[in-house]
Amino acid sequence: MFSSMVSSQTLAHRLHKAVSSLLSAPIKGYTGSCPFLRSLSTIPKCNAATAQATDTNTQSAKTTTTTTRCGRLCCCRELREPEQTNGSSNETCCPSYIIEPVNSKTFIDHDEESSYYCSMASSMASKQQQQQQQLDSIEQSSISSDELTARASNQTQMQLQQQQQQQRSHYEDVKMGPRNGAPATSESQHNHAMPQKRSIATSALTSAVPYPQEDEEEVDEERGLGYNYSTRLRELIQSKKNDETYRVFRRVRRFGSSFPHGTEQGRPVTIWCSNDYFGMSSHPKVGEAIRKALMAYGAGSGGTRNIAGNSPVHEQLEWELADLHSKEAALLFSSCYVANDSTLFTLLKLIPDCQVFSDAGNHASMIQGIRNSGAKKHIFRAFDPIDLEAKLKQLPVSVPKIVAFETVHSMTGDVSDVGLMCDIAHKYGALTFVDEVHAVGLYGERGAGIAQRDGCMDKIDIVSGTLGKAYGNCGGYIAASGELIDVVRSYASGFIFTTSLPPTVACGATESVRILKGNEGRRLRQQQQSNVYSMKQALTAAGLPFYPSKSHIIPIPVGNSAKCTQVMNDLLDLGHYIQSINYPTVPKGSERLRLSVTPFHSEQMINSLIEKLATVWSRNNL
Repeated sequence: MFSSMVSSQTLAHRLHKAVSSLLSAPIKGYTGSCPFLRSLSTIPKCNAATAQATDTNTQSAKTTTTTTRCGRLCCCRELREPEQTNGSSNETCCPSYIIEPVNSKTFIDHDEESSYYCSMASSMASKQQQQQQQLDSIEQSSISSDELTARASNQTQMQLQQQQQQQRSHYEDVKMGPRNGAPATSESQHNHAMPQKRSIATSALTSAVPYPQEDEEEVDEERGLGYNYSTRLRELIQSKKNDETYRVFRRVRRFGSSFPHGTEQGRPVTIWCSNDYFGMSSHPKVGEAIRKALMAYGAGSGGTRNIAGNSPVHEQLEWELADLHSKEAALLFSSCYVANDSTLFTLLKLIPDCQVFSDAGNHASMIQGIRNSGAKKHIFRAFDPIDLEAKLKQLPVSVPKIVAFETVHSMTGDVSDVGLMCDIAHKYGALTFVDEVHAVGLYGERGAGIAQRDGCMDKIDIVSGTLGKAYGNCGGYIAASGELIDVVRSYASGFIFTTSLPPTVACGATESVRILKGNEGRRLRQQQQSNVYSMKQALTAAGLPFYPSKSHIIPIPVGNSAKCTQVMNDLLDLGHYIQSINYPTVPKGSERLRLSVTPFHSEQMINSLIEKLATVWSRNNL
């Protein structure tokens, strides 16, 4: 047994040195009976003082061997028989590896200590010998790595397969980092995933068979990267550029303190195409409501309406909107696109065998909800009640139906006959879904839209609107009966799984709705209509074309995407910003400028625009 003077740290150090030396400096010339030493070739002599020792085997007949021991600690308990040199006896111990010089006071008999080292070193040397044999065999027969792998044992093959599988499973974490939501790869996993420089004694086949590496092409195919996505994406963008429909966003900075003025890339411009029709985004009372909400509730809502995202300010806004449209209830959405899409999809899915009649000029949000629902659809001509009725007649009254249309078309400025369209729909047993996005805040005694102006709000079953245009904030909503709102609230994924509007937006929108319901709203609506009339008169006097719309939206047709964009750029150089409208917003060949006049566009601004537009029109041969 070891003396108490030999610490565990010293033992570990000795073992480390023993193994390291075995792998780097094997002993040669041994002829004794130790199995592992016979595999080595040379035994160095040691010239130490001799000592007498007796090795007794209690399990067999007693035998005594006189040996020579050096003053060093040896790793093998078996001692070599005396070697005769020049007639003299020069006995040596078996120094298969000498660990380190040891003071005579701490020297201990070899029995248990050397047995431990012998077993460890023997195992490592055996592996080394097997590896050397494999390497010699490969060099002699020039066996390929694939053939050698095929001849390897099942155990070795399984080990290699496991290593490869571990490397594949952690490919993403090692090369690209953990995926969203995935736990970070542990240190041990990284060790498996990334090849390490390993000891010579780890495996007999390590040097012969390369460590399994990922084939990059195979990895790409497995990860779905075999297809050349970049090439296809570049082709798609180039196609848009070739047909002059590639969109470049103008970097416009609007000035809240001097609406409708702003800058575009540092150039001062007058803005003629904003949907912030009344400049409510910079109204002092709206801004104050937003500031108070920010201090009271913070910037975000904190979650969906069902999970921490519902507050009194959301419910207050919904009450204001229901009151605006004279409906039992209203429901907020993150945008009117989501409101239209989610509501139509949900109702068409939940009502058995429901069919939909959609206006040909409907917004993309309604088209998307109808398409996704899979319901049978019938398209009638834009704002054409006669064509609508002709199509409704083809179905029995008992078949459930929804008729969906807009009151003000955003790209033509056309206005529908809301009352007549609703009467026809109800005559044939259909619900009416009416989009008032470009009308709320702008028409009607309290700004409820065209239906309020025409006195037919009660004929609309479901009305949708936005908070992002005349009300100067963001978000969308629907208003309808309490039962219908409850169904949409309970089933529409676009409502359920979306973070609710920030309380700042809810408070700002509530204040804006209240303002436009009152006297200030009425004054703004009157001024806007007066300015729209003046603009149309000025366009006519200058001989410039425009669609004869009945709304505040004035389209100026160009008919060519490249020229339409050029006219816009030329006007920007002259201090006026009107966005060109190209495909897919409008059909090819009907490209146009979309002009929207606000209450704050003065007569001087109108005259300046007409003068510059006439110049640009002539310059581009339009």
